[in-house]
Amino acid sequence: MARALARSKYVALGGFYRRMAARRGGLVANKALARKLATLFWRVMVKGLDFVETGVAQYEAKVLETKHRILHRLARQLGQQILPNPAAVVRQRVHEERLVRHTDSAASRAQARFFTSLTLEKVMSSARSLV
Repeated sequence: MARALARSKYVALGGFYRRMAARRGGLVANKALARKLATLFWRVMVKGLDFVETGVAQYEAKVLETKHRILHRLARQLGQQILPNPAAVVRQRVHEERLVRHTDSAASRAQARFFTSLTLEKVMSSARSLV
């Protein structure tokens, strides 16, 4: 199941896999994604929490925001100040808007396909095999 999500273009978990694979390699990324799936299944089954797929655009925006926050903290520690490049800001916004428009329609289709393929039997058999 982790491998199938890794191939998805518009699901946030696919973005997570690609990011991990670039940093640590495919085997480690596959294991990390499988663990993330196992914890999501556990939260849904045991705790009764809802899982809502937000899509790769929001995931990438969250990662970018985290990188900005880390960069600003490092600059503060070094006594530096970071000034944004206005042209780069405009290009980034245009790129994000295109990505969101494209991802919204594709993500809803991918999410519908993914969650209709997940039946309770598959989830329970996956949970049993993890135990």
